[in-house]
Amino acid sequence: MVGFSSHHLLIKKKYMPSIFAISDTWFNRLLVDDPNENVVDNNEHIIQAWNEVVKKDDIVYVLGGFGIGDLYHILVRLNGEIHFLNNYFNDDEIMFMTDMKGSLEKSSDLEIKKRIIFETNQIIVLKELDTVLSYIPLMEWPGKPTGTYCFHGLDTLMDLSEHNITCVSKYWNYTPVDISKIKSNVTTFESRV
Repeated sequence: MVGFSSHHLLIKKKYMPSIFAISDTWFNRLLVDDPNENVVDNNEHIIQAWNEVVKKDDIVYVLGGFGIGDLYHILVRLNGEIHFLNNYFNDDEIMFMTDMKGSLEKSSDLEIKKRIIFETNQIIVLKELDTVLSYIPLMEWPGKPTGTYCFHGLDTLMDLSEHNITCVSKYWNYTPVDISKIKSNVTTFESRV
């Protein structure tokens, strides 16, 4: 019989990306009416908070309310493969999205072009996570009766018993929400009740 030392049994684990959701970061817009605050510091705070939790190979769904104006210089600094849901309705947001797509088309940075995805839908179903993503808080969604979660933006509506979770960035200290971690923590919490 051939003996194996423990180091022969180690198998290198492949990194599995985490999947995040976030909304209402509002880059280039002051979020509080405070003369001591400025847009540049606000942007830097959000970038730092984002990159502290999101790794290069993770996936982030931006549900809506990303920001206004030219944000290409910010987008290239954010970690992850970033998916924008098709939830831009007012003139500022439509202009932001149009400018962002134009900046990406002109860019020679192939990496950024591969990791920024513009979804065509306003609602995304992540079957592998038994989760629905939407900017607008939903009252009903596919799978709700069987425990499917809805992660949303726009307001801070949070109903754990209904599996309705807000992703508004100010509610989470401007960090993207790790969908699997939130779901497992809610499940743990519910099992104690």
